[in-house]
Amino acid sequence: MPTPILTDEDRALLRAAANVITNAANVTTERVKAAALLRKLAVPPTETGLLAFAQGEPNEYFITNNGHWLAAVKFNGELTVAEQEANLRAWLAGASALQLAQGRIDGLRRLCGYVEDSSDESVGIYQDDATRDWTVRVGPSLSPRAKLFHGHSMIAALDAAIAADQPEGS
Repeated sequence: MPTPILTDEDRALLRAAANVITNAANVTTERVKAAALLRKLAVPPTETGLLAFAQGEPNEYFITNNGHWLAAVKFNGELTVAEQEANLRAWLAGASALQLAQGRIDGLRRLCGYVEDSSDESVGIYQDDATRDWTVRVGPSLSPRAKLFHGHSMIAALDAAIAADQPEGS
């Protein structure tokens, strides 16, 4: 069985910190301190805000998504702490990649619009042969109302077009 990461005192402090974060209605000094403590003991966050924390018991972790509790994970004790955390990083990275990909697909779908409500739009994605930069064009190719978004990668150009298409305040 692996050596516990935390002492009994650390576990009690973690439980108290988790309770403060969970139960505090407003951002308080205690909540900020508790969140800082939890972040020190956490598996690094992913690009989408997924974060795993040791719960204070051996082999137990909880996962948050942008600060909101999402799931609990309990390992069987056969892996070391380092192996458990490597698994958590891999799982969170995979989930994060799926969220990002789905967000891009949804964004591209919004750019294309919908025939049903007459918001359909032509969207083109091109790579410049000379510079190897990418362009996303939203609107008819010869129209003055067509919008162009550029990036050094296809993802960067697509993300720029999707960001420009976001409704105000999102």
